[in-house]
Amino acid sequence: MPYRLPSDRPFTTGEALALGLSRRELDGFIAARLITRCSRGRYQLGDADYVLRAHALARLAELHLKSSTSYVAAHETAAIIHGLRTPDIPVPGKLTVLCSPQDRRPDYNDDVTVLPARCGLEDIVSIYGVAVTSLERTALDLARGLLLSRSLVSLDHALALGVTRDSLMAVRDHMSGWPGTRILNQAIELADSQSETSLESASRGAMLGAGLPAPRIQVWVEGASGAPYRTDFAWVSQRVIGESDGLGKFSSRGEYNKQIFRDSDLREAGWTVVHWTFEQIMKGERPALQWLATALNAPLMPLHRRNSRGTRRVA
Repeated sequence: MPYRLPSDRPFTTGEALALGLSRRELDGFIAARLITRCSRGRYQLGDADYVLRAHALARLAELHLKSSTSYVAAHETAAIIHGLRTPDIPVPGKLTVLCSPQDRRPDYNDDVTVLPARCGLEDIVSIYGVAVTSLERTALDLARGLLLSRSLVSLDHALALGVTRDSLMAVRDHMSGWPGTRILNQAIELADSQSETSLESASRGAMLGAGLPAPRIQVWVEGASGAPYRTDFAWVSQRVIGESDGLGKFSSRGEYNKQIFRDSDLREAGWTVVHWTFEQIMKGERPALQWLATALNAPLMPLHRRNSRGTRRVA
């Protein structure tokens, strides 16, 4: 399997064969986009999403072979197969599946979480021959019981992948009374397909959950030099820009210098620019939100009035 191959550098045909891959297996992994051919006899591992998806599908197939129980991949496992962003980074090798309560077994491995099924046929799709909760159901399952700063991660991306707000609401209607569904209507209403990363979704959710004014997303504005700049968030009437800085944003000294010039150009044009990182918005979101509240001259909602986060895994 390609998981044993080097992930930090290209490798040769000889290295792959020495690790036990046959030429036929190598060709199969290339066709499945798990391995990319760089040049003649040189390869590298493909996109991590494809590796995770292939691993999850292989584990599910193994689970089906070992048991006569009918399983439906759900939650993070379904998200991996759909290519849907999740509030937390999925753990490779961990499976979450649904099955009928009478079919549950006490002897599953620790890396398989089995949840009692509440899943109609309309909530199940087949992907590569594997039963998986639909994209709508998966996004809503991941969003249930979470703060807006986490629930919007999957809901925003589901809209970007082609799901409609109406189809999300139709599935939500079947969840009436289920644990963690109290704030789903609000989360669905606030979801936005324009959010391009998990950090942008989480940031917007944190702002809205704290009572700050809704920003416009991916807005082009002009600096003092006349140069156009695309922003993550903008409150145009207040002349405030918000930028969520992921780990890859400043990949080099040159990129960092460009950002410094950009901020200076925007500030000279009368904009206030506020930056924050993943840790500042997700792990200690109060300081980042306070910076925005100060720039917007807007009050923050008291912490005790915000929606509480559910911690119990529900099906």
